[in-house]
Amino acid sequence: MSKAAVKFESLVCLLLIALLGNMVGCSDSENRLYRYSGGGASSDLVRLDITPKKARVPQGMTVQLQALGTYKDGTTSDITNRVTWSSADITIASVKDGLVSGASLGETQIGASAEGGLSAYVSVTVSDAVPLGYSVDAGGHEIQDVLPIISGASEPLHVIAQMSDGTSADITSEIKWVCEPEGIVSVDADGHITALKPGTATVKAISSDGQVVAQFQTVVSAPELVSLNLDRAVLQLLPNTSEAIEATAGYGDGTSVNVNGKVKWFSSDTSVASVSVEENGGAQPKAIIRGLKAGKATITAVFGEFSSSCAVEVQEATLVSIAFTQDGIEVIAGLTSALSVEGTYSDGSSRDVTASCLFSTSNASVAIVESEGSSVPGRVHGLACR
Repeated sequence: MSKAAVKFESLVCLLLIALLGNMVGCSDSENRLYRYSGGGASSDLVRLDITPKKARVPQGMTVQLQALGTYKDGTTSDITNRVTWSSADITIASVKDGLVSGASLGETQIGASAEGGLSAYVSVTVSDAVPLGYSVDAGGHEIQDVLPIISGASEPLHVIAQMSDGTSADITSEIKWVCEPEGIVSVDADGHITALKPGTATVKAISSDGQVVAQFQTVVSAPELVSLNLDRAVLQLLPNTSEAIEATAGYGDGTSVNVNGKVKWFSSDTSVASVSVEENGGAQPKAIIRGLKAGKATITAVFGEFSSSCAVEVQEATLVSIAFTQDGIEVIAGLTSALSVEGTYSDGSSRDVTASCLFSTSNASVAIVESEGSSVPGRVHGLACR
């Protein structure tokens, strides 16, 4: 054999030895993974575990489980995406690739199975839905960062929690409100915001656990007053009677507000009619016009640059009925006694009307009575015994 042939054979032998060495040098782990992923024998997998052992997920949310495989050589591997997942009750929780979705309240078993008959199970509890986000509504509309409001106006706020199960919940009653700086707006315990004066303020909604769940800015503006009106232009009263009157301010934004307690009231003749403002049990104050005596007066309301008036006529009360103040009298012949008559008027008042009465007697031979025009109307003269 030539030297060249010997060299060639030696080179071939060296190459074969190197190739066999590389094949033998492949790690057990690589061979195991190759066999498993390729769908071949999986006898190297000796144990399957799921972590965590117990899981809790709010309704409408998810939690990730992990499948861990343990092999003959003691090594472990994440095989979450290479096992078959199942749920004992998909109405409570479903699972895909280890991701568990909470559907309804309750508890169920989530399982994972691998080739070779290995399986593992964990308990999953689906708890009450939790808030994912919050919004604040004013007058039925969600506030987008800024709430414009006119000074003196008030409207209800509602804090709405968007829950993990897709529902929403009104949690206004659980909220504490903070307004910074103070004095521009206020929010009461029921969530009613009131604009106190023009300016800008930040309103924060704080939950029962002290978390700021929402906040927004309020911009309070002074509305443009465009009109002032009284609900009546003419009013007729009797002395000692009264009627309520209402003053309404109209603004450029189309709103109108009762301003009884804010306007200045005047009477052109306070001896004929007066006007006053009275509290109304927490509602808008009442403006009351009172008739004092017969005559005419003008009641005027002034608010800003606007004014409005009501012509008041106080009419004389009319006589409704008359009655003697005595049930009867006795008069000695030749002497006198006095009758007294009281009149009741349409305004509910009463007064002595004896001097204005015309008297008569059923038997002038026994007694006569002086009438209107005499020096003593109502004086009875006894003439003879009956």
